[in-house]
Amino acid sequence: MIEFSNAEGTECTSYQKEATRIIYIKAGSELSIDFNGFQTSQDELYFLRPDQYLHLGTNSSGSILFYNKRLYLADLEDQELLYGGILFNSETNNVCLKHDPDLAKNILSFFELIKNEICHSQFNKESMVRSLIKQIIIHSVRAWRNQHGRQSITFPIEPDFSRLFDNLVEQHYKAHHTVAAYAKILHITPKALTKRLVKCGKCNPSDVIRKRIVLEAKRMLVHTPYNVKEIAYQLGYEDPCYFIRFFTKQVEMAPQTFRKHFQSGLISVA
Repeated sequence: MIEFSNAEGTECTSYQKEATRIIYIKAGSELSIDFNGFQTSQDELYFLRPDQYLHLGTNSSGSILFYNKRLYLADLEDQELLYGGILFNSETNNVCLKHDPDLAKNILSFFELIKNEICHSQFNKESMVRSLIKQIIIHSVRAWRNQHGRQSITFPIEPDFSRLFDNLVEQHYKAHHTVAAYAKILHITPKALTKRLVKCGKCNPSDVIRKRIVLEAKRMLVHTPYNVKEIAYQLGYEDPCYFIRFFTKQVEMAPQTFRKHFQSGLISVA
């Protein structure tokens, strides 16, 4: 349910592949999150959902906290904090907190407390760890607000329209590829859907749909043995040639070229 790992190039377990991760990465490390590469010039903190792929360079160091969905079934507020909210939101994908002495001191102290709880069979260990993770996230949200000048962020229990659309895309991106299909689910017109999302500060809904399909295609190309035709079918494309044209246009690289390029390099750890 809860696990700690050093942020060094090691293979992940099946448990870790299904876990949410909080990553404290030290300066001088190299990492890639869903094909976006980073080199840290200072200590940084990352927050990853289970569906995101993390790769670390051999020179990377730090700590990774893994926890799965069983930990945050306590109540809706815990679910929003431990697995949702601004830090894990797809709209702010790959949230990164830069080094701050006070934040680093707080986070590392919480990490040590969680390690101690995990290593020793304490009474009510799970509740204690949940509380400590919750404090890590609250401190991190406060730091994110300060770093980005956003003082009005809240964690609504009921998702707003933007979050609702994100969730719909996450559920249906393999079956529905058009704005009209999602507008139909929401019982509004495509034009009204676009207006509402723009009002929420989101990009065009067609861009959101395309980006999610392309991300999954990238993941499948690099992390599964399926061929391009099989990937196209799994993503809802009956014509593999159309899928290849679509992918090539979005990525500026053919699927097989993308696969060859990314299957060598950094070691996958989550």
